[in-house]
Amino acid sequence: MTSWSGYTSILTTVVELSGEHTRRWCNGMFSNNFRSMKAHQYHRSAICDDRGRVQGFIDALCVSDTQFICSFDGITLEDFNGRFQMYMMLDDIELEECSNNICHIFGKEATVLLDTLGLPTPEKEEAVVHNGLWIVQRSRLNGHDGFDILSSTENNTALDSIVERLRSQGTATTTDQFEDLRILSGTPRFPIDFTDKSFIHDYNLQDDVCSFNKGCYVGQEIINRMDIKKLATKKLLRIRLDGSWSIGEELLLEGKKSGIVTSVTSDGTVGLALLRKTAWEMGTVLTSSKGSATVI
Repeated sequence: MTSWSGYTSILTTVVELSGEHTRRWCNGMFSNNFRSMKAHQYHRSAICDDRGRVQGFIDALCVSDTQFICSFDGITLEDFNGRFQMYMMLDDIELEECSNNICHIFGKEATVLLDTLGLPTPEKEEAVVHNGLWIVQRSRLNGHDGFDILSSTENNTALDSIVERLRSQGTATTTDQFEDLRILSGTPRFPIDFTDKSFIHDYNLQDDVCSFNKGCYVGQEIINRMDIKKLATKKLLRIRLDGSWSIGEELLLEGKKSGIVTSVTSDGTVGLALLRKTAWEMGTVLTSSKGSATVI
C-alpha cells in the first residue's frame, strides 16, 4: 500500500455522557466492556439492535467513573437520541454535545506534525493524553497509525485553528485520497459497506469492538452465538476490478449471485465487496455485466 502522511478533518458528532450510572448504562447498551475501562482509556463499540445487526459505531474515551467522551460513526445525534433518549432519562444519563468534528493525523510524520502544533503526544504505552484543553488519542484509521485530536472545550474554533495551521503546511489529504486509503486497506465504513442485515462478524470486527466476557448488552445473545458457532455467511473482501464498475453491482460466481460491490477507489481498479462463503478464497474470479473482479 502507498505510504501516506497527512491529515483530514472528519465531520462527526462528539458528545459527553455523564451521570452516576453512565458506566453501567453504556456497558448494557454497547458491545465493548465499559466496566473495565480506566481513566484515559479508549475503545470502540458497535451499536446493535436486538437482533445483533449493526446500527453504527461509537468511540469512547473514559474520563472518569461518571464521564465518557464519545464520537459517533455512522449514526447521527438525532438517531442516537431517538434510540436511547428514553433509556438515558430512566438512568439519569446526561448528554452534552461537545464538537462536530475530529482532526485525524496519520502516517510516518504524524508525531512530527503533533510536535509542530505544540500538542502532547501519547507515550507508546498510553492510548490517550487528556490535558484539560486537548484530547489526543492514538488511533488506526484506513490502515495507517495516527492520532485523533479533539478539543475538550466547548469552543469548536480551537480545533478549527488546528486544521487551518495544518492546511497552511500543505499536508491535507483530499476526500478521494482518504477514501482510497480506506478501500485499499480493506477498512469497512458504516453505512457504505453495510446492509440492514449486517453483523459484526461479516467484517471481522468482533475482536476490536466486542467483549465476550461481560454482562448482557443489546444484541449480545445473537452476537455470542455467531462467534461460538462461526455462523458468519458473508465477508467484506478486497477485489481487483477490470472494467467499469459502480456501487451496488451484483457479483456472480458460475452464474450465481455471490456478492455485491460496496466501495470502489477513485481510479476504479480496486473495490470492496460483501461476498458469500463460496467466493471467499483469494484469487476467486467473479463476473457481472460491467466486467470481472478478482478477490485479493
